[in-house]
Amino acid sequence: MLQETIRPDGSPDIHLRITPIVLRHFRRYEFARDHLTPVTVLDVASGSGYGKDLLGPDFTYVGIDAAPEAVKYANQAYGNGHFHQGDINHLQYADEYFDNVISMETLEHLDEAAPALSELRRVLKPGGRLAASIPLNHPDLVHHKRVYCFSEAKALFTGMGLSRLDLYLQTHMRIEPVTVEPDDQSAGTLVVIGRK
Repeated sequence: MLQETIRPDGSPDIHLRITPIVLRHFRRYEFARDHLTPVTVLDVASGSGYGKDLLGPDFTYVGIDAAPEAVKYANQAYGNGHFHQGDINHLQYADEYFDNVISMETLEHLDEAAPALSELRRVLKPGGRLAASIPLNHPDLVHHKRVYCFSEAKALFTGMGLSRLDLYLQTHMRIEPVTVEPDDQSAGTLVVIGRK
C-alpha cells in the first residue's frame, strides 16, 4: 500500500497507493475522530502512522506497533517520537492513562483477543472512549489469524465491561448504526465506539 523513496535530505517521501481498502481505513479513522474527545489518544497497532494525521492536531497522539520497521517508518513520516514499539497484550502505560484508545483492524491478527481488549480497557481513563474495528467474515486475508462473524465480534466488545457500547457496520465507505443485527454470514467491518 505504501511506496517510499528517500528525498535528498534523507527524509522519507511517501506515496500512498490509494486503494479501496486504504480509503475504508481512512474513513474509519475519520469516523473515530468525530466520536472521540480531542485530548490524549493511544493508537494501538498504528502501522505506517497515517492515523496521526487523520485524527488531526487536536489530539495528543501516541502510536504503538509491534513491528519495529513500522515504528521507524511512522516516526520518519509523521513526526519523530510519537510512535513506539509495543505489545498490545502488555501495554507499557499506567492504568487509566489515556482519554481515548483506538485500535483499527487489529484483533483479527491475534491468536486471542480477550487479553488485548483487557489491556485497552486498563489504560483507558474512566469516562474515556474506545474506537475499534474488526472485519467480519474475511477468511481470504492472509495475515489474519482469526475470522470473526458479527455475533463473535460483538461478544468480544460486550465482554470488555464498558459503560456504553455503540455498534456500527461499515460496508464500503458508509458507516451506519447497527439497528438490526446482521446474520453471521454477513461481510463488512464492525466499528465500535465505547465508553468506560
